[in-house]
Amino acid sequence: LSGVIAVMCGFVFATKYTNGFIQRFSEDDRALLSINETEMARYTPQQFMSHRLVAFSEEKRKVFLIGDSFAMDFLNMGYAGGYWNTVSVSTHHIERQCGIVLTERNYSHHISDADTVYCNRRGRFESEQVRSLIQQADVVILASRWSFWVAEYLPDTISGLEMLGAKRIIIVGSKNIGKVNPMTFLGSSLREKKQALARPDPNEIAVIRQMNNLGEAYHYISLQDHICPSYSECRVFTDNGELLSFDGKHLTTQGAEYFSNVVFSNPALTFLQ
Repeated sequence: LSGVIAVMCGFVFATKYTNGFIQRFSEDDRALLSINETEMARYTPQQFMSHRLVAFSEEKRKVFLIGDSFAMDFLNMGYAGGYWNTVSVSTHHIERQCGIVLTERNYSHHISDADTVYCNRRGRFESEQVRSLIQQADVVILASRWSFWVAEYLPDTISGLEMLGAKRIIIVGSKNIGKVNPMTFLGSSLREKKQALARPDPNEIAVIRQMNNLGEAYHYISLQDHICPSYSECRVFTDNGELLSFDGKHLTTQGAEYFSNVVFSNPALTFLQ
């Protein structure tokens, strides 16, 4: 009996301290097996929250970035490529369910009862600090995982921001790569990973298509058109076989770096160069 117990203890020890015999797998497969979405998700807000409502540097061009976790991704892409180095960035967080909305029309019916108190407490454009940053900024950028109802109020929001003193406004569209299970790629070659495609969420694509009707008059950037070859498929891995998105919506560190140059080559962002 003591021998059996010793073997079992040895198995538990080996499993615990070698990640389930992870060393048996190739280096590429170990990277997939080590994926931790919770850990990856911590990367998304770090830069954004460190810039939250900070005062602008007077000697630099001023950019006020407003939005949800997709605005965080946008900021991360810019930092991955060094595009924010020459400007002063301040950020303002407005959750998707609250809506980037500035209008005199009633839109309360679009917000669930569960979110109403939270959204009203966090605010949108009411605070004097937010309004002051809008007025000071050379460029105000709105980036979000847009919804149909928020897009409906966008003309009002643009007009409202201009009345608050916004000099130039850029709208950054949504993105959706499509959710995949990384474990299905265990044993895949680098070539197979580079060729792997995911299917974007059709509901998200429907909103993206609507936003694309905004056109150049709104200084609109169609993010989906920059990061995916079509509305029906998107790459899953970088050229080095690294995962681009950990949940189909938000970018990994490698994903932000991979998409940085192609996104920030958009003519609307030439002021950063």
